[in-house]
Amino acid sequence: MMQKEWLLLRTAFAIPTGACWYLFMQSERFEFLYGGLLVGGVAMAANLFLYDSRMIKNLSSNEDVKRIIDLQHRFSYALLVMVGVVLPIILKLNLINVSTLILFIGGLLLIGYGQQQLDGQLRRIDSEQPTFQEVQRARFSFRT
Repeated sequence: MMQKEWLLLRTAFAIPTGACWYLFMQSERFEFLYGGLLVGGVAMAANLFLYDSRMIKNLSSNEDVKRIIDLQHRFSYALLVMVGVVLPIILKLNLINVSTLILFIGGLLLIGYGQQQLDGQLRRIDSEQPTFQEVQRARFSFRT
């Protein structure tokens, strides 16, 4: 898929999901409606991650590389779930304390560390396969 088409598709998911995030945080009466729409938007975004994973896995015939790519996209989706669903629930239920903050930030750091480790493992297995970071940089740079 071309970069501009991919950007439009991701934006088509991000803007309504962001609006639901905002409405969920601001609403007193329709929390379940906006919360359900928010969770639905994040769940539908899973299809984007699955499509992206399949597209990148087609670049290699090595099964280990395909498994690493799949794990990287699962970590990416977990990051989206944490920021898109878990964080608003923590804020809405006013569960802000030191232990929750440590767990949340620790989870984010663990996902980032896992991504880096998988990129290194991918590079060791197949040096021709682009890493997750390289794919993301290429996807969102519009230099011709």
